Amino acid sequence: MVAHKCAQHNDELGRIAIASRNISKCQAIIDSVKAKGSLKQPADIQAFALDALDVEATKALIVQTESQIVINVGSAFLNMSVLRACTHRADRVADRHQRRFRVFEHVGAARLHRHRRGLPGHRHP
Repeated sequence: MVAHKCAQHNDELGRIAIASRNISKCQAIIDSVKAKGSLKQPADIQAFALDALDVEATKALIVQTESQIVINVGSAFLNMSVLRACTHRADRVADRHQRRFRVFEHVGAARLHRHRRGLPGHRHP
């Protein structure tokens, strides 16, 4: 679903690259996008084999593909590895953004902890 939505807006998002440990899964998604005619503008979608738990490999792929947006639709188990790769890449562009993220990350963790324990300081929506 995510790849199809990105393809429908490839005029704004630009090049699309899909990565997974199993490159045949990537190719199946690419074939589906093409078969359904989801691409708004004609373009190639690239497929890459990647173990997202390998932060260095993920950083390298972000650099190689010149990605400005990274969407993780893998399991939640991968979130921190992908996030580390993204923030490390952002660190090279603007160090102040990474520091701001770290503060936000710690505040969010504290709120979640208070919420789980039923402690004051967490507002319920």
